[in-house]
Amino acid sequence: MSRRRPKIRWDKSQYVIIEEHNELWLRGSLSRAWGKKHLEEEYGYTICLASQECIDKLKADPSYRDTTYHAQQNNDRKS
Repeated sequence: MSRRRPKIRWDKSQYVIIEEHNELWLRGSLSRAWGKKHLEEEYGYTICLASQECIDKLKADPSYRDTTYHAQQNNDRKS
């Protein structure tokens, strides 16, 4: 039986989930940066902090994720 993930406690305009990469892209702030490790444990996703502009672009086009620094670092590790 799979473990059910907790409900995300922020407004839906502040985050986007990309399931195929197991990532939760969240609007960045200092307090969220401090709590990033705890958030990853709580939600079970890799937490990626981003500007609101980036969150909006990811919602409109999830392939935008492949152009981010985070995705490029993951691709470099795989090669």
